[in-house]
Amino acid sequence: MDSKKALEFINYLFAQANKSILNDLETTLFLGIWEGKTYTEIGAKAYLSEQYMRDAGASLCRKITEDLDITVTKRNFKNPIKYRYQQHSAKVTPSQEPLVNQTNQPKQKTSNSDIITNPFVPQRGRVEDTQSFFDREREIGRVFEALNSGSSVALIGEEGIGKSSLLWAICQQVATRLHSPRQSVFLDLNEVDNEDEFYSELCYKVGIPEDKGTMLNRNLRRITRRPNTGI
Repeated sequence: MDSKKALEFINYLFAQANKSILNDLETTLFLGIWEGKTYTEIGAKAYLSEQYMRDAGASLCRKITEDLDITVTKRNFKNPIKYRYQQHSAKVTPSQEPLVNQTNQPKQKTSNSDIITNPFVPQRGRVEDTQSFFDREREIGRVFEALNSGSSVALIGEEGIGKSSLLWAICQQVATRLHSPRQSVFLDLNEVDNEDEFYSELCYKVGIPEDKGTMLNRNLRRITRRPNTGI
């Protein structure tokens, strides 16, 4: 999801909520923050000071948070908006088809008996409600057996079979099922666009300040580039 598509979506939400869409300054800020620019870099194009842009950025985050109920900050700006976009996309039904049949071929009628509906909630995305997640105790048990033995585990499978939901459930049980206490971190790579965002989000999840996060970034890069070495 690039910055322009994100801007279109956020203005769509403001219009749906009968709120004013982003003005020129807010648009400049939105695009700059989305693209990972600093307030100094964003303000340079508009000949505005860093402090002015910082205050305007805080106002923009409050506007999105209060008017759209999407809690965003300069540090965690993209993920909440992407998550809302995914929720919005999940509500789009197959019946929303183009009005014009570009192939000029007659459409085949589909009877109700031919339609297969998904009985599970949510129909897309990972399951985070513990009451809706079930019948995976064997898999969870095997994962913790491996982790408690000192081994690593990789879950591999086709898209949409429930890997993220299973990992989410595992993270929720780490505190009670790991013999040696360790911090669990759930990082959704669908919300990460590049390597720098990965390290930034990882530092944010483990609660490392930005100055220490820079050093962690360098160390992780050094480790992951060594042959036959894993984390």
